[in-house]
Amino acid sequence: MDQIIFQAWGLVITPWKLIGYGGTLLFTGRWFVQMYTTRKRRRVHMPVAFWWMSIVGSLMALSYFVFGKN
Repeated sequence: MDQIIFQAWGLVITPWKLIGYGGTLLFTGRWFVQMYTTRKRRRVHMPVAFWWMSIVGSLMALSYFVFGKN
């Protein structure tokens, strides 16, 4: 998984970096899911998707930091 997918302007993208970026986006995106459901219900609500995004995003980011070797 160390092959280069994209390389331009000094930016090198590998599959491990995509996993890390995906984990970061999932972990950050959970805030938008929580904000959307809270505004829709007009009270604080933590949907199941929030927790799944937290778990999967954390595991993806952790796997990047452990196995990514960057």
